[in-house]
Amino acid sequence: MEDAPPSPAAVPALVAGDAVVDHPKAKVAVVALGSRGDFQPYVALCIELRRAGYHVRCYGFKNHVAQARQYGLEILPFDYDLELEFQTDPRLRDAMATGDFAKFLRCACSIPWMRFGPIVDDLEAFRPDLLLGGALSRIFSVGVAEKLGIPAMWVDLQPCAASAQYPCMVAEQLSLGGCCAAPMHRLMVRMIHSTWTEPGFPEMVFREQKLGLPAGWTAEATDALMACFCEPPWPLLVCVSPTLFPRPRDWPSAVQVVGPLIVPVDETMRRRPPQLELVKFLEAGSEPIYIGWGSMICRSAEHMTELAVRSLYETGERGIVLSGWAQLSPELLDTSRPDYAALYHYARTRVLFGNDLPHEWLFPRVKLTVHHGGSGTTHCALRAGRPTIITPVFTDQFSYRRLAVRLGVCVSADRLHSLTPSALAGAIRKASTVPMMARAKEVGDAMRAENGAVSAVKRIETYLRDKVRTGDWKEEFEERFVSKLRRPV
Repeated sequence: MEDAPPSPAAVPALVAGDAVVDHPKAKVAVVALGSRGDFQPYVALCIELRRAGYHVRCYGFKNHVAQARQYGLEILPFDYDLELEFQTDPRLRDAMATGDFAKFLRCACSIPWMRFGPIVDDLEAFRPDLLLGGALSRIFSVGVAEKLGIPAMWVDLQPCAASAQYPCMVAEQLSLGGCCAAPMHRLMVRMIHSTWTEPGFPEMVFREQKLGLPAGWTAEATDALMACFCEPPWPLLVCVSPTLFPRPRDWPSAVQVVGPLIVPVDETMRRRPPQLELVKFLEAGSEPIYIGWGSMICRSAEHMTELAVRSLYETGERGIVLSGWAQLSPELLDTSRPDYAALYHYARTRVLFGNDLPHEWLFPRVKLTVHHGGSGTTHCALRAGRPTIITPVFTDQFSYRRLAVRLGVCVSADRLHSLTPSALAGAIRKASTVPMMARAKEVGDAMRAENGAVSAVKRIETYLRDKVRTGDWKEEFEERFVSKLRRPV
């Protein structure tokens, strides 16, 4: 991932969305980094902000452009294709194959931030009243607030704030459970952000060369940054279901659980209707099993294809398989296996592979779901009122598996890199029981009553009214963070 300023030909152009409302309430910028599954919840938030009368502009990776255009959103893309990196970077492939979080973190830290300079230029010209961003844009949003005087709010898809009441996601991956939960949370935050803020790392180079801000940190500045992340100077909206994750009592008042960000089904049907092939497959037989691992590429595409098809073959179930970033396909089945012909025929006649699979519409029409446990997929799966099986790779995926198992709607399967077809087939049989089906319906009914996008917009409007328009946000931000920054000696 070479870090260099964009060439003139690579400078991104604004992709227009639907017509901007006349006399918008305010201008809101949304920085949405991550996979397709990470970007989709921010699409839901942008749709609700637009419905509420705001002028919304997205900033995302260039592989997000098609997704934004489907929903008529205005987007200025970064000159970076995360999907291509996942498919071609051997370090990322190895990190996903083994579930190595430390290696994945190092790869995430090497995103070429200097290519994102045009985004800062656009923010300076657009002058939004508020900047929204998630966990991957923490340092960026702090720098923009510091340099351009644009207030921010954080909108997270995972519960990351320190608490003694639930395990740190890294501790869960390391099988440490809830051991020393609060200290482990703080250790994780310090580990991640000490990596991100190390002098010479791409984001620090960007901070110094593009924003003209100190790129090194004194101990006092690091402590101030830590305090920002553990007790934020502005609202932090945690967009998870309160049914799945009740808000911990020891969180600071700035951190609130608002519910999941889900694109409304009516919007999906209007903008992204299901393909005829998918509709016909659903109508042609019994409810299928959905299997999808999204952006995960674990061991190899051949291994993942074999795992999906063989588990369906062993159970006799029909299936819908998301091709995903690994590009799963029946053509990747192992031709050297003695039962290859039978397995290939099964895949061609009983399994549908596809990429354009609108989860909000599809999941209520399948028997159950199998996935990696990403935030967006997990919420869509549980809202559908169907049992689910989570096969995690790293970080928050282990947390979502634990939370869903605790609700009685999920079968805990092995990590994806060690999962076998027989084990997955056994999990499918276990998830198909009548009691779990009934419990899943009950939980789905409760979760569909939640509307994270509407709740988030209400809190955004309160912050704009009480802190942004009064100027109070800046005084609090400067007192808690900016005043503590010092250039390294």
